[in-house]
Amino acid sequence: SVWQVEKYLKKHLKDPKSYEGIEWSKVTKNDSGQFMVRHKYRAKNSLGGYVVSNQVFMMDSNGNVIEVIDYE
Repeated sequence: SVWQVEKYLKKHLKDPKSYEGIEWSKVTKNDSGQFMVRHKYRAKNSLGGYVVSNQVFMMDSNGNVIEVIDYE
């Protein structure tokens, strides 16, 4: 797991306590020096139902999440 992504999710999810990690890709670095990792997880939405999300998290060289892209 990538602790920076987990920290970001726990700060931005509707119900952070419901977060459950399912799958992580390897962390890769692109030509601009940014890092990216794909993460599949489940958490409760606003209605209280669990939803599975699959997203790519872009991080700067310091590990700060700077962009989140839905991955299909």
